[in-house]
Amino acid sequence: MDFKALFISLFLLMNSSLVIAQHLTKYSSADCASCHQKEIVEWQRSHHAKSMMPVALDTVRGAFGTEESPIRANHKGLSAAFFAKELEKNSKVAKMYFLSLTRDGKTNTFHAKYTFGIEPLQQYLVEPEPLESTQNDSDVGGNDVHHNRMQVFPFAWDTRPKSEGGQRWFTQYIDEDILPADRLHWQQPLQNWNGMCADCHSDNLKRGYNSKTNTFKTSFNGNNVDCLACHDDKSIPHQSGASKIANSGVWFREQTMPTAIWKGEPRNNDFMDTCFACHSLRTPLTDGFDSTTKFHNQFMPSLLTPPLYHKDGQIKEEVYVYGSFLQSKMYHAGVNCVDCHNPHTLKLKSDNNALCAQCHAPEVFDVKEHHGHPLNSLGAKCINCHMPEKAFMVVDYRADHSFKVPRPDWTKKYGVPNACQGCHTDKTVDWAQASLNELHGDLKARPNEELYMHLLSEQQATSQQEYWRFIFDESVPVIKRATALSVLGTRHQVDLNQLKRILRSEHVLLKQGALAATTNMPPQQLAQLLAPLLNDINKSVRVDAALRLVGAQLPHNYLSLFKQAFKELEEMQDTNNWRGEGRMNTGITALKMRNVSKAETQYKMAIFIDPYFAQGYVNLSDVYRTTNQVQKEYKVYVDGIEKLPNNALIRYASSLFHVRQKDYNSALVQIKEAVELAPENTQYIYAYALILDRLGFLKKALTILEPFSINTETPLNQLYYQLEQKCAQDAQCM
Repeated sequence: MDFKALFISLFLLMNSSLVIAQHLTKYSSADCASCHQKEIVEWQRSHHAKSMMPVALDTVRGAFGTEESPIRANHKGLSAAFFAKELEKNSKVAKMYFLSLTRDGKTNTFHAKYTFGIEPLQQYLVEPEPLESTQNDSDVGGNDVHHNRMQVFPFAWDTRPKSEGGQRWFTQYIDEDILPADRLHWQQPLQNWNGMCADCHSDNLKRGYNSKTNTFKTSFNGNNVDCLACHDDKSIPHQSGASKIANSGVWFREQTMPTAIWKGEPRNNDFMDTCFACHSLRTPLTDGFDSTTKFHNQFMPSLLTPPLYHKDGQIKEEVYVYGSFLQSKMYHAGVNCVDCHNPHTLKLKSDNNALCAQCHAPEVFDVKEHHGHPLNSLGAKCINCHMPEKAFMVVDYRADHSFKVPRPDWTKKYGVPNACQGCHTDKTVDWAQASLNELHGDLKARPNEELYMHLLSEQQATSQQEYWRFIFDESVPVIKRATALSVLGTRHQVDLNQLKRILRSEHVLLKQGALAATTNMPPQQLAQLLAPLLNDINKSVRVDAALRLVGAQLPHNYLSLFKQAFKELEEMQDTNNWRGEGRMNTGITALKMRNVSKAETQYKMAIFIDPYFAQGYVNLSDVYRTTNQVQKEYKVYVDGIEKLPNNALIRYASSLFHVRQKDYNSALVQIKEAVELAPENTQYIYAYALILDRLGFLKKALTILEPFSINTETPLNQLYYQLEQKCAQDAQCM
């Protein structure tokens, strides 16, 4: 018997004054252990428990040598050394860990402050200034400690067994040498712990970013993800509510049913908002978050737009789980995270097909007639066909949670991947399609699935009626409908009556998509349409509406609501101003308010804090263009090209500057560079052809446009035939 736990329980019951006093303090995870020992033991086996740890002998997984004989690793032009040594601290001897980098003969050494993650890799956090330029190296962790800027060291330790290729130091950009003059360099904002990583690896974290001084004062209660990251903090034992996941019901399957159905009370899966807070690609609306607040009151999630996802919704970039899972039949049937995952260890309830057999009849699905592979082989595992994995950070394989059926025919038609060729890398797409046809006949998708890919394809001319047909189709996952809606405004002049219907929807994602569809609308039209959303129950909607209504003339009865929503918008922007995109958005808002001076300051700050963020240069140059400061505008392009010589956007913007100055030869030099750097960008190709024509190179312009002549009703197609007619009237061109 745990007498300590029993004593604590009795003491709490006998001393109500102590229970009342707990209202006044932050309840910690240590207090949970006395009653929830089983859950604590399970949690200690999880990645959450080891998400971020002070560097110590029992937390470091990487190989560190001695100062005289360090462990070394090399990657292209970069060399690293890893060593540990014992130092006296606070009258005690402690083992300290150090990491050094050498480039071009210069070596800098850094003190490892924290481990970051545990499997399949472990990263290390350091202060960006090397030891010789820092004054204090005493802060090595602890609760409620304020932390200034920390960065993720560029080498990580592969914790996998050696037999799997692990037990080595490696860099996540394995095929590239990321130079200091690169936005992905480890000391740039995109590798910053405070802004990019911290809130999902520690409990009750506050970034504490100061926009005016560009400094962090980051704090947290627990350095890892502990109980209170997921459970309500009511400061009273046994009254947590957000993670109440039990429903009166059961997944039920009769013998004749291929798939189980839920029987009982309707499932309440709102607790997944707590999971989605970290397992999603999203923009924070506040500094820090908690499990007592709904997801859309703390974040604005990304939709399924390329290049984040493939056209059919399969994962492409590191998007985590939210966007995938919301597409799935599982989600719409009521399946939640803990149906498959243990909520405390996070591990799957089974490593084999028994996991899926909880709901799917094995006699129907776990047979060769269904999957076409020998029983118990890798090809027979459900997840290998329906949840293909993709590697991020070289060794971290993430499963696609959209649970799709492999479609080799879509690979051929739309360029999306299929699980068959993911394993059978030596086989053709035609082989994969023939194999599936042999098993299941000719797979026919629902018409809306094909239509979705058409809607997202820039080269497809799709009517607005087809968009609305898809958007109002309730058989389609809401996140896909919202994504299609979000691009509608860039293709058509949006039907306002239809849009009003959507804006009254109960689905927050549809409102998010509808707001995106208003991008090209005039301010007064927006005022009538969006003003009611300033009182929406979802902060993500209120903030987006406020952003779009800046500068619009609002009805008097909406002014106080706008003022409140605008404060929330400013909070969001201040929270995200630590990186270039945040400063850019703050500058855009200032311009809408006709505060040119503030916009100029924000764009300058974007360049200062994120010098390899191209959009900062382009937006600053636009300020100087609109205020007729030609020399300043020109200097921004010069500086931008010097910093980012291989950036197509800056080259394109510089080309347009030279066109406005009627210096077409210089414009041609820059646009040619832009097209060579981004040959898939049709906007650049369009400008290239026009400049060639302006300089008398009409035939070359036609050669550039000829590949696009077969795509009907596209700008490049139309320009090709205009120039072809011009060529027909020019004897020299013919």
